[in-house]
Formats: sequence, C-alpha cells, structure tokens
Amino acid sequence: MRQLLLLAVVASLACSCQSTLATEEVHHFPGPVDTLHLQQRAGDVTVTMTPRTDVRVLSRSHHVASEAPSILLDMRDVTLEVGYTREPGIGSSYVDFDIELPSGATEVVARADSGDLELVDLFGDLDAHLGSGDLTATGLFARSVDVEAGSGDVELSFAAPPEWVSITTGSGDVEIALPGAGWTLLLKTGNGDIDVDPGMQGDSGERRVRITTGSGDIRVRSR
Repeated sequence: MRQLLLLAVVASLACSCQSTLATEEVHHFPGPVDTLHLQQRAGDVTVTMTPRTDVRVLSRSHHVASEAPSILLDMRDVTLEVGYTREPGIGSSYVDFDIELPSGATEVVARADSGDLELVDLFGDLDAHLGSGDLTATGLFARSVDVEAGSGDVELSFAAPPEWVSITTGSGDVEIALPGAGWTLLLKTGNGDIDVDPGMQGDSGERRVRITTGSGDIRVRSR
C-alpha cells in the first residue's frame, strides 16, 4: 500500500513538473527612451543602461500550459511601457524582465506588486512603488529619487550627487551611498539602528535625503 501511495505521489509530481513551462522572448525597439513605465505583478526586473542605440527587452514567462501570461510592450514616441497580464484568479504565473536601454537620460517609473528590481547605471530620475521585494541601484545618476516599499531592502549607490531623495518602507533595511559630504539627512526608524558615516550629516540646503522605515536599519555611507 505504501509503495502504491509513493508511486502515485511521484507520478503526480512528475506531471506537475512536466506541465511547468518557461518561455523566453526577445523584443527590440528603436531608441532613445525618455521614460520607462514598468507595471509588474510578480517577477524580477533588471534595467541596465548600455552603449547600444536601441532597446532590448528579454522576457521570461514561468507558467503552466493553461496559464500563459500575455506580455505587454508598447513604445510610443520616446516612452516605453513594460508589463504583462494574466487571467483573473491565476496566481502561479510570473514574468522576469531584463531591459537594456540606450545611453541617455531615462526616467524610470516602476510599480511592482512583488519581485526584485535592479537598476544599473541609470541616468535619470527614479519613481518606484514596490509591494514586496528588494530594490538595488548602482551607478545611479538621478536628480530626484522617490521610493516607497511595503517590505524588502533598499540599497542605492549614487555616482553623482542627487538633489532630493525620499525613501519610505514598511519593513526592511535601507542603505544609501552618496558622493561628497554635508548632506541634510532626515532619518527615522520605528525599530532598528541608524548609522551615518562621519561628515555626511550637514546642512547643504538643496541636497536633502529623507528615509523613513517602520522596522529596519538605516545606513548612510560615503562613497
């Protein structure tokens, strides 16, 4: 009886594995791109600024045969919209995106329910609202940054001094690396530690950083 039960479980798992699909597609659009609108339900997203002159979007859909999501890509003038839809009530499918943008100023507006967001060498402002998942940005050239996250860590490293940074999280650690010194820092955590490198706190007037987290550590370091 136990052998029959074990065989039934193995057969069920095998069928489940066979029904899981991963579909990969590559899409190209002409540059430049002034604004990237990202609407993500579930899945990881990487956005990289590259020397290329066009836009390359790699989508990886993870789904069972009956749950294939529909990829939504729309290029209008110099605005690119990226996202996907799935049938109501279906929660197991998700899509990962790797987006390569041409060099030039591009604002990123991201709305994500769940999944990690990684930005590499972004040259432009950032407006990101995340439900759950980590946000990582390196080599950031941005005048203004506005981040809201329900849960997840936020780590930003700036290549040039921004004018205004606002980060609000429900839970998760926040680490930000800034060039220079003498920043106006407004830091608050409900439950966690605050660590600021020597010389970073000052009164620059125009250069302000506000970080608020309900639960999590805050670190501001010099780079």
